[in-house]
Amino acid sequence: RDAVRQVLSVADDPYSDVRLRAVALLSIMARSEDNISAAGAASERLAVRLHDEAQPVRRAAAKALQGSKTPDLVLEDVVATPDDPSASVRQEALKVLGAFASEGRSASHAIAARLKDLSSEVRTIAATTLGQAGDPDDEETLLAMVAAMDDPSPGVRRNIAEAAGTLIAERQIEIVRQQKEAGNDEISRAVVGLGTASDRLRPAGEAAGHRAPESHVAADAGGTRDDPGLCR
Repeated sequence: RDAVRQVLSVADDPYSDVRLRAVALLSIMARSEDNISAAGAASERLAVRLHDEAQPVRRAAAKALQGSKTPDLVLEDVVATPDDPSASVRQEALKVLGAFASEGRSASHAIAARLKDLSSEVRTIAATTLGQAGDPDDEETLLAMVAAMDDPSPGVRRNIAEAAGTLIAERQIEIVRQQKEAGNDEISRAVVGLGTASDRLRPAGEAAGHRAPESHVAADAGGTRDDPGLCR
């Protein structure tokens, strides 16, 4: 316990290089499955360092949290980190949300917002993260993914296609029907467009087994498979 307290106190040292070393130790503690209490304390201190004045410390803290065993304690702090002025920190924060998976679904809209990031690297990772922690029932997420299909970066478009296949492939008809019943015609058409564009961007031969026939989904959306309004 004394060792844990000592490491936690060093994390607040006035010198950034010392704090950086402390983050490395906290990373090991945060991954511990034998002492959840210490892991939680370490994760919470790492979350504090996400707001450190030194960029290397913030980046290291975000990277360390990817292995945290107590994501529920730090999720709120991590969600705020994608707004960090450093692109590399924003990238690592998105990876944390992807590693948190189901816990990260509550942050789906925050992840989707990064699809408009000025950095193509951040947008690419955001697209990948949505495939891991995106919420297929979140309207903002679906609309952001549709818009990202026109991203100038091939990597972003490819990762969005893969994320779409992961998120909506098995539930596309269900989601379309739910949105239609709720009167959200724009969202239902967006889901159809997302599935269609996803199939077009996926490597040949991979799309067929991943979702329901396009004509069936289009019919549920109130359109036809040749309706130009179904996809961007």
